[in-house]
Amino acid sequence: MHDGGQQTYYAGLALLNVNGPPTSVRGMFERVHGECALWVGWSELLDVVLAGIKNSSGEADCNEFFCPDYDTKFTDRVARSYLRQSNPSQIGGPGRGGFGLHIRGNVEFDSPVIDDLTFYGRALYDVTLQEGLPYFSVSGGPWSDTWNSSSGPAKCPHTDVQNSVKTKLNEATGQLNTAMRECAAVPINLPCDTAEACAMSFPAVALASAAFNEAFTVRGLPENRAERFRDALTSPSNWTCAPVAANCAALTGAEATQDPVCQLNLRATDLVPMPDAFSLVWYAGDSSRSQVTAAAALYLALQNQQQAAQLERLCTPLPATTLRSFVRRAK
Repeated sequence: MHDGGQQTYYAGLALLNVNGPPTSVRGMFERVHGECALWVGWSELLDVVLAGIKNSSGEADCNEFFCPDYDTKFTDRVARSYLRQSNPSQIGGPGRGGFGLHIRGNVEFDSPVIDDLTFYGRALYDVTLQEGLPYFSVSGGPWSDTWNSSSGPAKCPHTDVQNSVKTKLNEATGQLNTAMRECAAVPINLPCDTAEACAMSFPAVALASAAFNEAFTVRGLPENRAERFRDALTSPSNWTCAPVAANCAALTGAEATQDPVCQLNLRATDLVPMPDAFSLVWYAGDSSRSQVTAAAALYLALQNQQQAAQLERLCTPLPATTLRSFVRRAK
């Protein structure tokens, strides 16, 4: 139902710069999205970050006699995605994607001698794959600048406000990584008490059998490899018994629950950053080099059961256009 996809980067093309010398594009490499990959839009994740940057209060630690309280109000929060090469001189190296977060606001001090001020902060966040999950880290910054709305006296409140803004920017990565850990799962409408009960349940055994049949009977993979796919779906380590959190429902479209239900943990074999999204590769293909994971086994099971609707949720169809990335240098 789903064919493998790839993203090709072209090189060796001569480009004419109207306002300057000719430039050349060097290097070509290819990113394989695999037979089944889920595309995650940056905008879906940025809502999680921006929601975590809320108005707050603090105390300026100037000295023991002068510690005015202050309130921070965020008036503008903007995020923009980016895609870049981690090392432009090494053509064919892994790309790096992420987003830049920009925040702006006002600070009001509970002091008659300190003028209110405005502030600005920004940071760059990269996403990589760690233990099968997207992992966000601060790759640039966080930077924070404050400036008075008038001449203003004391500097110490500025420092405290900058530190507070930087903390907010750093905390954004924790919010994203927590969301990734909690939400990278497929819930099954089955109440549970333990992960072991989920692994031994009828739905899990049925999926395991379907994964084996797809791998061994349909695709002709070696029997011992087909057995590994089967066992991945009946291993308690690949299951979680927990309620579906509301923030996960917003990200994945699953229905939030108050009571614990069985959830199959998904771990990707590769992460491919795109300009406006990144893809998580669940199943690269039938090659023996492809990793055996619960997500890959689930894909094979759904293929065998011809669960078209579930496959569409697990595997995002590739876009019709080819995305290209160039590294230019002047001759």
